[in-house]
Amino acid sequence: MKVLFYSDPTYFIERGGNSAGILVDHFYFFLMQSWGCEDKDVKTLVPEWTHIGLKKNRYDKYFNSIPIYKSEILKNYKFDTSLEELFIKQYSDKGFSRKEKEYFKELTLKKLNGWVPDIIFCFSYLSPFLRELFPDVLILAQENAIFSSRAPFMRSLFYDPCGFGRHSFLNKYSNEINNFAINEEQNILVESLKNGIVNEVEKHNTNKDIISEYRKKFSKLILLPLATTCGSPQKETEFTHDFYYTDYLMQSLPQDIGVVVTQHDIGASVLNQHMVSYLKAKYPNFIFLNNHGVFSSASLNIFAHVDAVVNLSSGTGLQAILWDKPVIAMDKKFSHWFSDKVGIDGIQEFLEKPVKSKNNLIYWYLTHYCMFENRLSDSEWLNNYFTKKLDKFKKDGIRFDFYEQIEDFELLSKYIIDYVKEQYKQTCIAQS
Repeated sequence: MKVLFYSDPTYFIERGGNSAGILVDHFYFFLMQSWGCEDKDVKTLVPEWTHIGLKKNRYDKYFNSIPIYKSEILKNYKFDTSLEELFIKQYSDKGFSRKEKEYFKELTLKKLNGWVPDIIFCFSYLSPFLRELFPDVLILAQENAIFSSRAPFMRSLFYDPCGFGRHSFLNKYSNEINNFAINEEQNILVESLKNGIVNEVEKHNTNKDIISEYRKKFSKLILLPLATTCGSPQKETEFTHDFYYTDYLMQSLPQDIGVVVTQHDIGASVLNQHMVSYLKAKYPNFIFLNNHGVFSSASLNIFAHVDAVVNLSSGTGLQAILWDKPVIAMDKKFSHWFSDKVGIDGIQEFLEKPVKSKNNLIYWYLTHYCMFENRLSDSEWLNNYFTKKLDKFKKDGIRFDFYEQIEDFELLSKYIIDYVKEQYKQTCIAQS
């Protein structure tokens, strides 16, 4: 089997642009090592800065890395054109022009020198011109799934044939996913999983007393997780910074609704000290919680105590459905497939409505779409999975039944709950 690992060359270096570390984490440890590439013909097409990083850390020999140089990427553009501009244009609704697509297709073919893969793995972003260039090749976008890799949960990934975010299979087939039928026995299994997770998290929740005071003060509480998506190349919002996004929401929401703001647990803070001070002084219902509790996931201890989650391209919103929390989407498309409402107009009336069950969505997502840590270390299982996906694609293309059930929900539920319990146990031992 011929395998191509592809990293979009327009994903600019200023934002970490698919660094060598990310590729090693996602492709080397979870595919090349676990799946096994000794019997496969592997090539990796990456931006030059990623290539340099792979060579520096001596991973280039595993990846058979082929660099795409910045001068090649920007060859047909004005001298002051940035990679960010190209990235945003490529993934916008309008996309690249025909001339631009043809250039990047020719550049890709030149780099591969006549070599045609059977399967392509892209990190996050699936370049639209790749689909045109290789219409008969299975192309999968890889990213973190519902649990990402944040404790107390295990690593989870997905491999999507349509892309990432608003371009994903999840958004393309959102009607089918939301109408997926489960029986009463399956519904009970989902309820059991949700209760098991919620009970374990609440047992170790160090923020309960703090949140309970705010519940007395406000008629409703909503969670606003910030995930550094404002100003990002995904362009899921026109806000250029999470501060302006937060300020807009605070201006728009009634002051009897408390807004619990949390920040992404990985990387630098989105709101600095001056921004937080300003928002606290201006809005009495602005609640900034920087206490992560036992684990670094900032929102984990908040879910059970809020009435809804306002979500902008964050996986936190997806996790919230395990707590039966309604999700209000503020992005253009990213989280619409699992959201209850788009925009904050009429939020007071919305918060009084009964919460719609998403047990069917949870069941489908966890048993059909996600791949969990125990599978990522099983080479035989991985080989079977990708071989079946390749055969399915060649036979039927991409349809809703591209994803078949790959997990027994009862066994998966036990695995997840046992894993969470063990993580809390080990952390408590370490802290004692």
